[in-house]
Amino acid sequence: MIKKYLLILLIILSTSVTNSSCQLRKKSIILENETTINISKFENLGKLAFVWSGILYTVNGESQKLEKINDTGSVFGELLWSHNGEWLLYKFSEEKLKENHYPKTVSLNLVKSDRTKMYTLKEFDSVFVKILPSPNQDIVAFSEDNTYELWISKFDGSPEKLVLPNYHAVQDFQFTQDGDLLILASLATDNFPNVYDNASWPIFIYKYSIESGEFTNISEVNYRLNSGLFAVWPDDKGLIFYSTNTPNNASHQGYSLDSFEFTNKKINSLADPEGINRIGVGFMDEFKWHPIDSNKFITTAGTYRYFSETAKILICDILTQCSKVLETNDQVSLDPVWSPDGNKIAFVRAKAISDEYLLSEMPEKWMATHTLWIADSDGKNAKRLDMQNSGIQNPIWTTDGQNIIYLHNGDMVIRTVDVEKDASVLIDFPSDKLGEYLYSRSATYSFSWHLE
Repeated sequence: MIKKYLLILLIILSTSVTNSSCQLRKKSIILENETTINISKFENLGKLAFVWSGILYTVNGESQKLEKINDTGSVFGELLWSHNGEWLLYKFSEEKLKENHYPKTVSLNLVKSDRTKMYTLKEFDSVFVKILPSPNQDIVAFSEDNTYELWISKFDGSPEKLVLPNYHAVQDFQFTQDGDLLILASLATDNFPNVYDNASWPIFIYKYSIESGEFTNISEVNYRLNSGLFAVWPDDKGLIFYSTNTPNNASHQGYSLDSFEFTNKKINSLADPEGINRIGVGFMDEFKWHPIDSNKFITTAGTYRYFSETAKILICDILTQCSKVLETNDQVSLDPVWSPDGNKIAFVRAKAISDEYLLSEMPEKWMATHTLWIADSDGKNAKRLDMQNSGIQNPIWTTDGQNIIYLHNGDMVIRTVDVEKDASVLIDFPSDKLGEYLYSRSATYSFSWHLE
């Protein structure tokens, strides 16, 4: 199951929190920047990590503690919990964050949620590092972009570089859902293709056993060079690739999705009936497997620069096609997430507007049209949940399926799926700026849940 415990919520925030680790004995705490954390509302919700102006914090609903992880430098990008919520992985730079500026070097850091242990696993010369914690072990796999090198590390050990047989180099990788294997898509290094060559190229599929440390070559596929490994089928019998038709147009046109079955080595396009399955760069983290039906997944389609007028939610079957759902003539749909039992979908619906409008008006005007909806698992019987509020984004279900957590104008909110019930604020931020969420889903400010 795709990491349903993980939610990345992106907002631009402008002030810093100065409190260090503290025991929260009251129902709420007001930080110096007027941010209010309603700690009593976190009961039975697990752990939350959030970044504010480069400073990383964790909130533990059980122990009622707020922990400040770093005093200097900057934490940025995705925050990743371990499978049991005991550890948190994050990228760190000694530089202070600046707007529209990436630091020159970063480190991959690991901290225990109670801050009793902290490690630096590896330093990189690029901020573009893919990080995947194992779904069932204290192990992480990671790779720096365009190096074709894959590293794996235990949380209490040193990273080990994985060397594939036959001079092959890792192009992309994913854990199987049980965490016992890494599936690797690799290229032969004896004749690396030119990165601007759009021809198909042999991609070799290996599996790497976490327990034995052995590689097994399981398949080979001719596929477009500008591609990546999007997901492993839940039964480990195939893969989903993403690719772009020309070398540098992903940001304009998005990626296509194709399914590949190991047994018959057949590539099956997952285009919807209209032939459209372009997945925008900003939607890459919206891919989610159905919690019960192992053939189904949900995602958002729409091109990167223009997703404000093209975004639609697709329900797909790895053996057939995608179906277009949750779309109306003058609205777009995005941020889909399955309920824990797979019977419902929570999503956001917004006004469809052109990129030209967004360039001339404040992005907040578009964000103000975002409303919270739920529908049946096939997209039917859609209804709006919160009739009073808009400016809503990134919903996630609690594990009991009774509540939904989301951002409302920058504040973190929880509400029941009962239309008549009022929502409760978990964290009240003083700023409602949404900024880079409009154009990119990997901005420098983020949240991550490990829900219970």
